Amino acid sequence: MKKSILPSLCLLLLLATLACNNDDLVPEQKELTTSDPNQIRATIDGDDWVMYQADSLNTLTDCNFALFQFGRSILKSENNPEQSDTSMFIQGSLNHHSIRLSFPFPKSCGSYDILRYPGLSEHPSACYQTKLQNIEGSVSEIYDTHDILAAPSNFLPKKTGEIMITRYDRKNRFISGTFWFKAYGYYLGTDDYYHAFNDTVDVTNGKFCFHWNADLEI
Repeated sequence: MKKSILPSLCLLLLLATLACNNDDLVPEQKELTTSDPNQIRATIDGDDWVMYQADSLNTLTDCNFALFQFGRSILKSENNPEQSDTSMFIQGSLNHHSIRLSFPFPKSCGSYDILRYPGLSEHPSACYQTKLQNIEGSVSEIYDTHDILAAPSNFLPKKTGEIMITRYDRKNRFISGTFWFKAYGYYLGTDDYYHAFNDTVDVTNGKFCFHWNADLEI
């Protein structure tokens, strides 16, 4: 597979939201509130990690690379190219660690199972990426909930994570959620193809929240 594996089109339009009851959330998954700054956080294989949109709040400063995105993607199905769907995504990248989530454009609060589909076009999905190691000349490792090397036919996806939208408030322009997932390792070789390697990453206790500006069209 070539390295151009991102969804067909990403429109960086910020979001919209509607409130929910979160009394059933377990304590470590309790939602972020409207008083919290824009962020994505999780425990990655036992290590806590947090990324804020505001650079001044980020304390992990061993590297000055930071990227925070939240918006809308238009995905085209690999199994049916005539079909397309709108999803939302949130991504935080800081100090060679990156988490990206994609989920259907929500109309209300609720949970979405992350299934291990073949390819990269289906959502919900989650991805963790790091540049801590080099394998056969690769500069990055990617851990994806999709099976990016599998053939689409005769494929039975299994659950490998969950994204829960805990608050979706259009009036106050706020969204928050929790997530967890297990992702499977790939690396980009010197031949410009992705290859699987025998490693996984467990991302737990994930949370995110985002406020968008009043002048954005939703």
